[in-house]
Amino acid sequence: MEFEDSANPDTFTANSDVDVRLRNVFVLDYVAETREGTCAVLANAGLNVSPVESLEAALDALRSHEPDALVISIDTPGLDAHALCEVIHRAHPSRSFSIFVDTRSPAQDGLEWTETIPDLRVIEDPVTAQKLAQGIAKA
Repeated sequence: MEFEDSANPDTFTANSDVDVRLRNVFVLDYVAETREGTCAVLANAGLNVSPVESLEAALDALRSHEPDALVISIDTPGLDAHALCEVIHRAHPSRSFSIFVDTRSPAQDGLEWTETIPDLRVIEDPVTAQKLAQGIAKA
């Protein structure tokens, strides 16, 4: 995930009417550096963030408790985002959390499938941490 405001993340404040505190977010990305960076930016925004490194880890974590949101980078090499989201949706058909899928080029990714999964939102890079945090808080 690429953040426009990550050049100086220490100055980030979630200045909105939506309270992001106490929002639990799972961040799924197979690339450790990207996952850790996304977690750091969102934690700095006031979210309670849990990194998840694989589909199996995500499903295990979801069995323990549901977050307020799941953020998935679908540009990860070796990741079939459509299959991943379908597995999560089938495992949790009445889920209460939103899924945010991040992509660099939604027009080129063939993301029609995202319309078939309830409460799934596509985020196009670059995104601001504030915009993502507010989207999660409103979800």
